[in-house]
Amino acid sequence: GLIEISTLAQLNAMRWDANGDGSVAQADQGNYDAVFPNAADGMGCPDSNDPGLAPDPCLGYELTADLDFDTNDSGAADVGDTYWNAGAGWIPFDYGGDFNGDGHLIRNLYARATTRNAGLFATVRFAVRVEFHWPMRQTRDWRSTLSALE
Repeated sequence: GLIEISTLAQLNAMRWDANGDGSVAQADQGNYDAVFPNAADGMGCPDSNDPGLAPDPCLGYELTADLDFDTNDSGAADVGDTYWNAGAGWIPFDYGGDFNGDGHLIRNLYARATTRNAGLFATVRFAVRVEFHWPMRQTRDWRSTLSALE
């Protein structure tokens, strides 16, 4: 199984584990442990010593709940939201593991970037499976507003 995400804080912590194996740099360990209190290298993966399980590594995350970036329930991205970041909104990051939305929605994602890399992820590296739909509209300043992600 993939590492389970049920909160925005856990989604945000993916940035410290950009390949999805549950292993983070020492400098980021405290941030990661705060939202994944039982974090361990290889967490979410089956026991590779079990001969009945496939040896392929599992690298990535899966949603186990719908997530909404409108944390103050105002109906729009604004200064009262947790991931407003002084108007920049969500700060995209590079990612290189599987991401499975598992039928859940990510609502009200707002990302304003100075490059074309505005969205949940700035870039997706390697041959990864990212499973969700991305209805997105962009304006000239590469501001992206996402109402629902599945």
